[in-house]
Amino acid sequence: MNLLCALRVSAPLRWAVRSLVSPQLPALACVCVLLLAGCSSSADVTRGGGLGIGEAQAERYDGPKARIAVGRIADNTSGQNSLASRLGLLLGDDSAMSAQDFLGGVRDLLTTAVFQSGRYIVLEREHLNDVMVEQEFAASHRAGDETVLPLDQLEGVDLLLVGALTGFDAGENGGIAFPIPVPLGNDRRNWGVVDVEIRTASAMMDLRVIDVATGRIVAAVAVEGKARKFGAAWAGVLSSRHGYVRLPGLLSVFENTPVEKALGNMIDAAVQTLVDKTPAEYYREPAAP
Repeated sequence: MNLLCALRVSAPLRWAVRSLVSPQLPALACVCVLLLAGCSSSADVTRGGGLGIGEAQAERYDGPKARIAVGRIADNTSGQNSLASRLGLLLGDDSAMSAQDFLGGVRDLLTTAVFQSGRYIVLEREHLNDVMVEQEFAASHRAGDETVLPLDQLEGVDLLLVGALTGFDAGENGGIAFPIPVPLGNDRRNWGVVDVEIRTASAMMDLRVIDVATGRIVAAVAVEGKARKFGAAWAGVLSSRHGYVRLPGLLSVFENTPVEKALGNMIDAAVQTLVDKTPAEYYREPAAP
């Protein structure tokens, strides 16, 4: 249903639109501009501080690297605050994205960030079976001699990074909201109502670094990423003739929740803290020439 169809629903809604075209429109436009100017996001990493990934990349690093693989990211959320419940509120219960899909995305983000830190030689494990299939194909009679690969070149790792998502708030409800009345027309009898909202998303994760040779945990860290988003939306129109009329949600300026920023902050904090806490003796592989 498009916006024009939505506005044909009732006479009060048609009246609301006509009321916007009034001598008060310039002032109303100024109010909207000011509100939209506040629709910015900020980030606050509450644990695991230090340099972000971008800052770490800006620092040239030619020293030794540690050999690591990123393992499973488990879901340790539960109850009403479980990942599945939060995703249901954010995306709808019929969404194609499952909790496991979400965790797989977090794992991919973490793998990429660990690699981009420049401090590790990162070995693939999730798609290792696909790599082995390709190796076996290259060694078969179906492939030409030019593409034959040795089968004994797969590398092992010294460290395995595993984790668990312990908290997730998509900022899809709650937060702080307060209405601002805006006059419509000259008679001051009709008012628009604008909701100004502040939403906060957060994600928390526990990470462990395991020595593959001994099974010992050599580092553990808990990190949290937060992001705030400011926004404004028309909530409705208060009229002395029609009462309070809610406008369609199509007029909301919230395009999404600040989940992506919160996850990015969490990953940044995780990798920087991982770099700081990895014991020095594991940084022994020479950098590539």
